Amino acid sequence: MTKYLFFISLSLIFCNSIYAADIEVIELHTKKSLDQLVLEVNDSDEVNEEINQAIDENEISLESSNNSEQISEVEINNDDNVEEQVENDNIVISETTSGENLNNTQAWNNLEPAIIEKYLNNINSIKSDILYKEFINLLSNFRDINENPIKSEIFIPVVKKLYEIGEIQKAYNLLQLYQIDNIKVKENIIFYKSLELNYLLSTYQLGEACDFKSSLTADNVSLPNYLLEKTDIFCLLIDGKIAESELLNSLLLEIETQTDSYFQDLYSFMTNKIEESNDINLILSENYSPNLIFLYSAMMRISELPLSEKFLQIDPNNLSIPVILSTATDMKTRLKAANKSYLNNIISIESLSALYQSVDFSSAQLNNPDQTILSFANDNETLMAFYYQLANIQIFPSERLQVILNYWQFAQKKGLEKIAYSLTNNIISSLEPSLDYANFGSKIATAHIFNKNYEEATKWIIFYESSNDTNDDITKVKFLLELYNSTDINVVSNFLKSNVENFDKNSFESTKELIYVILNSLEIDVDYNMEIEYDKVFDDRLMPSIFLTSSINSKINDKDHLNLFLLILVSLNDKNWNDLHPQHLQLILKSFKEYNNSLLLKPIIIEILNVSKIL
Repeated sequence: MTKYLFFISLSLIFCNSIYAADIEVIELHTKKSLDQLVLEVNDSDEVNEEINQAIDENEISLESSNNSEQISEVEINNDDNVEEQVENDNIVISETTSGENLNNTQAWNNLEPAIIEKYLNNINSIKSDILYKEFINLLSNFRDINENPIKSEIFIPVVKKLYEIGEIQKAYNLLQLYQIDNIKVKENIIFYKSLELNYLLSTYQLGEACDFKSSLTADNVSLPNYLLEKTDIFCLLIDGKIAESELLNSLLLEIETQTDSYFQDLYSFMTNKIEESNDINLILSENYSPNLIFLYSAMMRISELPLSEKFLQIDPNNLSIPVILSTATDMKTRLKAANKSYLNNIISIESLSALYQSVDFSSAQLNNPDQTILSFANDNETLMAFYYQLANIQIFPSERLQVILNYWQFAQKKGLEKIAYSLTNNIISSLEPSLDYANFGSKIATAHIFNKNYEEATKWIIFYESSNDTNDDITKVKFLLELYNSTDINVVSNFLKSNVENFDKNSFESTKELIYVILNSLEIDVDYNMEIEYDKVFDDRLMPSIFLTSSINSKINDKDHLNLFLLILVSLNDKNWNDLHPQHLQLILKSFKEYNNSLLLKPIIIEILNVSKIL
């Protein structure tokens, strides 16, 4: 039982840190262990000041400036002025005492609950990172300057949607922001309690989870799939109460109509009835119960059992940290989890670097890089780590730079260039322009742009232009610098206008269509040749129904931004930008010219151009 007690204390450190990585590029410190890096608590005033400064400087981030990744701690009060009486449930709204106030609540309250249900039921997969972040912001930020309480008929489906799409922390934060009293609908009681217990299990706050479980037991609350009973058995095992856990488990086996074999295998391993992990089926069955996944992961972590990649597929947001920290888990799976976590701003580049450095490559593999790269040809995650280690062992700067250039090229092909640029930031930051690097100036400048080192990028661009003839590469890099270092939509317009001739002559038909739509949407008056291709008179891409498109146009005219945004997401459900009918895309761009003072228009166009490989 010693290891179980150790993990409880570890969880108290861990629970405060897993969502604290919002800065993309920071100085690497290689002396810390991986566990220290991921579990480290950044609570000093100096660190918080640096984080806030970085957020303030990130004005060109591809998300709304209204997006707030954290909900401030607030004091709950029962003032009659902020109490909302409804037929079924009574929700007491807390008064926001700090942080930015957003007039978001009134917009939600103006919607019919039945309409909200229809919207949310039809928004299940958002492929755009920008629109996803805006959606989460609208769902999770209800601080209102008028202290206007939200109706419970709206609050409940909103929290359920956050939980359903894997944003369990934000759903939990909303529950803390609101005090739920006198709940009369049994279904809602079950949902709220399940969410809170699963949040504590997902963040490995086992002590708090067991205390919360005890309060539910005292209140005679029943949760689906015997979650409460199984958590009770788990907590008894943590406390070393084997005999009591045996009794409860035997009762569970009697009342459960279909035995949960996965739970029973984990229970048997924890009680030493199964000696070897090889005797356990570690792969979840297809008919697993979603509300048990966090209990399973907690049991596996405390038992030092490997988590399969299926856990990562089920919930990459909340189960990536358990996978990363599990030394028993296959390294390829841990690397995949770490890459996703970094790209989703869950872990820092420092933590990712520590994991990359922990991959065990032999001296023979590092001394024969060409052969090693061939041997891992189908393993992108391992190759990302290999290139990183290979770059760091090079003695001469010129050789190190050549490895880095190869690294960037590989990462770009795999869509992981953001990781490669960030990991090599320290190395390229130590380089000064010289004739030895003259031919690579445009590539180094590009890396600096993606790392938001705009002064360094400018320096390398100037050096490259003074050492080489102007070419398309450096022209594109200069545009990227201006694009990412400016909030002006005219930067995009100027780029498209100056490249119209190239698009017209050298592009595929789909690219020409896209440029044509963007030019029209931005009302750019240029002579763009769009001849009819008579072998493609009809377009097989689907358009939304006329009722949906009419509603979108109506909301544009009414300047009803919340309705407009939700309707757009319904029309985009499970679709990539490249899947859209040109007229559908044109309608979306028209919408975002009006939505929230056009704040998302430029980021969305940039995202579309990136997806289409135009940038």
